[in-house]
Amino acid sequence: MYVRVRVLCVSSSWNYVSQSMVKSIEVCDLPVRAARFLPQKQWVVCGSDDMQIRVYNYNTMERVRAFEAHTDYIRSLAVHPTLPLVLSSSDDMLIKVRDPRRRSQHHSR
Repeated sequence: MYVRVRVLCVSSSWNYVSQSMVKSIEVCDLPVRAARFLPQKQWVVCGSDDMQIRVYNYNTMERVRAFEAHTDYIRSLAVHPTLPLVLSSSDDMLIKVRDPRRRSQHHSR
């Protein structure tokens, strides 16, 4: 399974074998630039042009958390392979490391 982001402000999970959409989450009115799956918690983490990071439960599609992460458009997200950590980068020229279970950031540069 592959998580892809559409410019239509919807994050979708896509089954590349059957070429069909599995699930879809309406995120916000502005473009969603990045989404990643956090397997430890079964969460989908999305970053968008409204400078927010939103966290959704993949199974229920309910929003778990939302917070302002940057002062400009979020361009990319990466997740740690074993820890519940998300890296976000933005047009504000910062890279931030966060635990999406908490609001505080670990470090920014």
